[in-house]
This record gives sequence, C-alpha cells and structure tokens, in this order.
Amino acid sequence: MMNTRPQKISNGANGRCRNLFSRFLVFMPIKALACGLAAVTFWTISPAVATAQAEAVSIILRPPTPEPFTEVTAEARSFAIDLNQTEIVWTLNGEFLLRGVAEKTITLRTGKAGTPFALMATAQGADGVRATGEKTFFVSSVDLLWEAPGVIVPALFPGKALAAAGSIVRVAALPEIFSGNQKIPARNLLFFWSIDGERFGAYSGKGKNILPVKMSGGAGATHRVQVSVSLPDNTPVAERSTTIRFQAKRFFAGRTLTFAQRPIFSPPPQKTLSSPGR
Repeated sequence: MMNTRPQKISNGANGRCRNLFSRFLVFMPIKALACGLAAVTFWTISPAVATAQAEAVSIILRPPTPEPFTEVTAEARSFAIDLNQTEIVWTLNGEFLLRGVAEKTITLRTGKAGTPFALMATAQGADGVRATGEKTFFVSSVDLLWEAPGVIVPALFPGKALAAAGSIVRVAALPEIFSGNQKIPARNLLFFWSIDGERFGAYSGKGKNILPVKMSGGAGATHRVQVSVSLPDNTPVAERSTTIRFQAKRFFAGRTLTFAQRPIFSPPPQKTLSSPGR
C-alpha cells in the first residue's frame, strides 16, 4: 500500500531551500540599491557635463605674446555655443569691462613688464547653456643687443662698431619675463634663435641667450636675427627680431692712429695700428 503521509525533508534539502531563500532576500535589496546608485550616478554626471560646457570658450590673443605698453586684441571662440547670438560679458582681473550680444572681441592696453592679466569671457545662450573661457598672461618682453667685437673703430668713436663683411657678430637677448611677481632668470628660460628664417639649433636651448655667429655678405647686405623665448614648459612668452646691415670696410692712411674696440659686454681694450706714411 502506497504511503501517503508527508515525507520529512532531510536536513540537507532543507538547508538548500533556506540558502536559496536567503539569497533571494539578499538579492532584492542589492538590486534596489544598484538602481538607487544608478539614479544617483545620473544626477552626479549631469553637473559634470554642464562644467564641460562651461569651459567651451577659448580666448585668442593678437599678438600672442603681448609686450609692455602696447595694444592687444582678445577674441572669444566657441564650438559649443553660437557666440553671434549670445550675450558676452568680459572681465579683467575680476572687474567688469564689456557686455553685449556678439561682443566677441575686445582691445586692451598692456602695462609694464610683469603686469598680470586674467581675462574672462562668459556667454549664455537663449537655451540656457552657459559657457566661459579664461586667459591668464603676464606682460613680457625681450630686447636684442648686438656687437661686432672684432671690428676696430677710432678712439672716442661715439657709437658702437658696425658689422662688416666676414666679421663675427654677437647677439644677446635680454628677457623681462615674470611669473607672478618674480622675474624669471635667463638661465631658466628657453631661447630659440634663427637667422633669415633658418633655425640655429646648436645655439638654442635652456639659458642660451647669446648667439655668436660669423655672417657672410658684402657691404649693404642684411640679415634678420630673431629670438623666441619660452617658459621651461615650452610656453612661448616673448619674441624679438632685429636686422643687421653690413658696412663697407674703411682704411685709414697717414700717421699712426689709435683705434678703440668697443664691445658692449666687456671693457673697451685699446689697439694701436700703423699705416704707411704719406
């Protein structure tokens, strides 16, 4: 006869059922927690997207390395918002400068070397999208001085020796570059030299602010020397160029004459030359 009484579940089977039930109970709050985290993550990401849009304005300077007491033009550009249809607010060092629709450019006048400029452009479109851009720079400059140390001039000559064909010319860059209120020494800056558009890599690099070179050409020939100065991170901050014109050599006849060699960077030594008598 078939036994119809309920069968007792073994401890092993009962344990498996309890484990499954426990896992089900544990899984439910975990799933709910995951959904909650997803919702929190969604609301956390949204401000990050807005921040990315808020930095979608770039400011371009012309010239890119403003010099002291000169005019510089700043232009706002954006690929995230149509600046032609939005109101743009310009501020300088936190102070209001200009407000208006499509005011994408502004002209400033710089001060002395080392003057800080923190320029900001803020635009907000009709759809509520807000975009800002900031450009911080310090007014910088570099001067170029050159000498022809091998050229001899008469004593008490009022000017410096001019370059002649085949003479060695030494060009020195004197930078006025600031970071904050501190002037950066020339030894910490990068100098990139070129003559007539040709780079002189051997004389370019950190702290190389002097260019000695022997130039070719006859009387009246000109050479354009240019130097670009950058910060240690290769950010360009100043540049300058000068044109050197060669002069014809002159010979003096008569009695013994004393000539003075007047280099800019060393004491003026005296040299005596004799010329044939008349």
